[in-house]
Amino acid sequence: MNKLNPEKQKQNTASLSDENSIRATVRISVAAKNTIVNLLAEVRKACSEYKDKAFNNFSGNRTHSAKIDCDK
Repeated sequence: MNKLNPEKQKQNTASLSDENSIRATVRISVAAKNTIVNLLAEVRKACSEYKDKAFNNFSGNRTHSAKIDCDK
């Protein structure tokens, strides 16, 4: 299977993250739709792995209590 070079992958990922559709990204990059969909799947997997590692031992409790005063 053919793969995009890293520079094209970066451009296509940026295009998708700028809220362009897959179809628009295909027209902009002149890559096949399946190539863009496969790239999107790879990015999703990488993001999921990063999230799992980065937030593995994350607790949602705050250590500092912030008091917010609101004037009426």
